[in-house]
Amino acid sequence: SCWVGYSTAPPSGSGYKDISGGNDHACAIDANDDIICWGRNTYGQANPQTGPFVDVQTGISSTCARRLSGELHCWGRNNDGQTNAPAGAFLALSASNDQYGAVGDVGEPVCWGRWYPGGPQFVVGENVVDIVVSSNVGKGACTLTDQNVLRCYQQSLRFTDNVAMTSMAGL
Repeated sequence: SCWVGYSTAPPSGSGYKDISGGNDHACAIDANDDIICWGRNTYGQANPQTGPFVDVQTGISSTCARRLSGELHCWGRNNDGQTNAPAGAFLALSASNDQYGAVGDVGEPVCWGRWYPGGPQFVVGENVVDIVVSSNVGKGACTLTDQNVLRCYQQSLRFTDNVAMTSMAGL
């Protein structure tokens, strides 16, 4: 009954591999590596492309997903560049509200979407293996390197050694 009044109801059954919830919509990857979305679809955020996909992340009114090949695809509202995913192959994907982040196949982090006045300024030359973005806590991103180093960045600010955003721990 949580989804009463929305354009589509949530799916049922088993075999799902991943799930992500946005503001008024959610998406999941099924056993065939396709994405199924439900909830509000005002901007097309619940109209996914066909798979195969390995990761799905939802924003407020947009959705991005990573294919088996690593290529990113985004759809839905694009008032702040949320669906302008970078080209290339990616290893990780994260979303929060209308902000997205990903890690390229050679370990470089990148962000797009609603980052004012600009995205985090990442340390250059580190091999990043994972990323998480948060628009609710300092509008920032945290990365994890292949050396198990965790670095957190606020929007438009570069990481300073030993001065990380401790409040990001609650992501």
